[in-house]
Amino acid sequence: MPESCQDDVVNASEQVGELLGSLLGPREVYVRSGVGSVADLPSEIHALARTAQEEWAAHADERIPEPSPTEVADALQVVDVGSSASLLASLATESLVWSGVMLQDQIHARQVAEQIVSRLGNEATWMTNLKLAPGPLKEVASSPVTRHTFDGVIAGANGDVFAVLLQVGDD
Repeated sequence: MPESCQDDVVNASEQVGELLGSLLGPREVYVRSGVGSVADLPSEIHALARTAQEEWAAHADERIPEPSPTEVADALQVVDVGSSASLLASLATESLVWSGVMLQDQIHARQVAEQIVSRLGNEATWMTNLKLAPGPLKEVASSPVTRHTFDGVIAGANGDVFAVLLQVGDD
């Protein structure tokens, strides 16, 4: 890859990282971004899940085994690009544990989510562990990617840059 293209990728990765970082508010929400492809998403999600489990270990359910990278990959399903911004904003703001509890400003999260999706572009692939259905996130089932009772992840990559947002919780 020519040096100017590498610089563009690094710059795009830094921009996505700054945007994603602004969604990092409450201790239940974790983010990760960098240079990578769709093939890297399961391992990046697994690494972020391990961080969440270590930082919030007192709340993790010891009875739940830590999902392996393969189990994380198996838990993911593709989400259309049109739904990715709303899911990203929802996971950043709506508690998976407590219905109606907002973790941070919804307007800010929605604007940032739209910018992240725009930066990754229409060619990006987005994935989640949530089994999506109409209604609040609290009523949505998921395949676990952590040892927490509740978790929801949205991750996207465009071949050069990836972004991951994970919310964990226990009641």
